[in-house]
Amino acid sequence: MKISNKLSTHLLLHTLGILLVLLSLGYIGTLLWSQREVILAWRPDAKDISILLFSIMSYAASGMLLAKAWHELLLWSGEVNISNADTCSIYGRSQIAKYIPGNIAQLVGRHVIGRQRGWSHIALVISSTMEMVSLLFVTSIIAIIGLSLTEVAVDRLSLPLLTLLACGLLAGIMSVLYTGPRIVKHRWPEIALKLHNCSTISLWKTSFFHILFFGVSGLIFFLIGFVVLGQPFPPSLWPGVFGLVAFAWVVGIVTPGAPSGIGVREGVLALGLVNITTTSEMLLIVGLFRLVTVSGDIVFFLAATGFSYYRTSSSA
Repeated sequence: MKISNKLSTHLLLHTLGILLVLLSLGYIGTLLWSQREVILAWRPDAKDISILLFSIMSYAASGMLLAKAWHELLLWSGEVNISNADTCSIYGRSQIAKYIPGNIAQLVGRHVIGRQRGWSHIALVISSTMEMVSLLFVTSIIAIIGLSLTEVAVDRLSLPLLTLLACGLLAGIMSVLYTGPRIVKHRWPEIALKLHNCSTISLWKTSFFHILFFGVSGLIFFLIGFVVLGQPFPPSLWPGVFGLVAFAWVVGIVTPGAPSGIGVREGVLALGLVNITTTSEMLLIVGLFRLVTVSGDIVFFLAATGFSYYRTSSSA
């Protein structure tokens, strides 16, 4: 009965996630159709193309920040026979799988390759779990602080709502810190034993790399805004734009059935920009941001694959 209920709940969440993706894509698609003439008439010049190419390479390079954070988590979990080169190569080759529906293929790929290298199952499970915790923690904090510091965001979302979100986040973190160790000790005593001597202070290093990653993502969004608008976003909106990018990432990653947040992330960004840009400008910014991030992931994948092949050939 319990298994049946779990399957039903999982199916319901997955179905709701797919519906949200379809609604988001429908919303974006309707806007694209209504603004198709303006969008098709947009012609980037050499400077715009140079900025977009720079953004792609910057996003690809920022993947190494995520790989470094994972490396630190593996060390924290007790896995000592690793190198930065190994973790960066594995992370880059597996991360491209996040575009497969389910949002877990990249984690499975990482786990399989890690096991082939002889890394422990427990360390890989712990590192993947804590990576998601850190990412959600960092993006939630950035989103709440950024939106709270922006007058437009406060007017639209209301300060009481943002305060409620902040309190809910704090309560959730405290709840996890209090109940998490007890649940792990009860259900997975082997993992609890592994974590017993781990220092929580070391986790801040991981979160620091995640902060840098989202900082790079925010700056890329600013550059794309400059390409489309011909000028930077007003300084008064800077915190809100960073917060919006982080908030869109959170919503996209927690939505079941949305591979890499496709559709959902664009919908959130579109809603956030609709009152500060024209519809056609908003669509171009959102579309180019997805194009840049996907292209960056491909570049990171190709670089990691090439590096892995080079190391294998050199050691043969």
